[in-house]
Amino acid sequence: MSSRVAAALFGARSSGVEGRSLSVELPMWRALAGLRVLALGWAVFRYADTFASYAHPLGGWLYLGLLTAWTLATLRFVTSAERCVWPFLVLDLTIALTGIMLTVVVDTSQRVAAGMKARGDGVIVNLLDSAAERPFPSYLPYSVSKAGLAALTKGLARALAPEVRVNGVAPGAVLWPDDYPEEAKENYLSRVPLQREGTAEDVAAEQNAHADADPQ
Repeated sequence: MSSRVAAALFGARSSGVEGRSLSVELPMWRALAGLRVLALGWAVFRYADTFASYAHPLGGWLYLGLLTAWTLATLRFVTSAERCVWPFLVLDLTIALTGIMLTVVVDTSQRVAAGMKARGDGVIVNLLDSAAERPFPSYLPYSVSKAGLAALTKGLARALAPEVRVNGVAPGAVLWPDDYPEEAKENYLSRVPLQREGTAEDVAAEQNAHADADPQ
């Protein structure tokens, strides 16, 4: 899966071929395709070795099965510099990041929730993002993964109630991308009631408020 990220990052520094594809030599893409298969094989091997310790191992196998099908079906795109276009890279990275993040969150939540339900009380607070509702075109994989986490938060809230309360905090502008234009920042903050960007302390305070709230 790291090879997928490397592909997107490497491609981000490459120029276009006829405005549609990435100008990387074909041997590079063929080597990358082989690395993708090896990385996927290693992930399957590692999961097979540890799946018994997961609360819901079937979900992990389902995700790995879908990822295997996707990887094999898209090899022809990765092995060709002409076919490996930006829309494919964005979709590929979105699938990888969303699946990895959600499977980790689900498994962790189920593990923690078991103890909380047993003692009859508990709180789970997920860190969301305003991009879940207003996606950033330049950060689609991230936005989609957060939208998935928002849906998961709502689902867990219903599944674990009433013993466990599940909430999400979706901050707006806290940390800007390094290449975010100053004019765009000012335009965004002009629509924020506080007229300023948030801080890590603001986010932590909101999370603590949910965790410390009296359920009664």
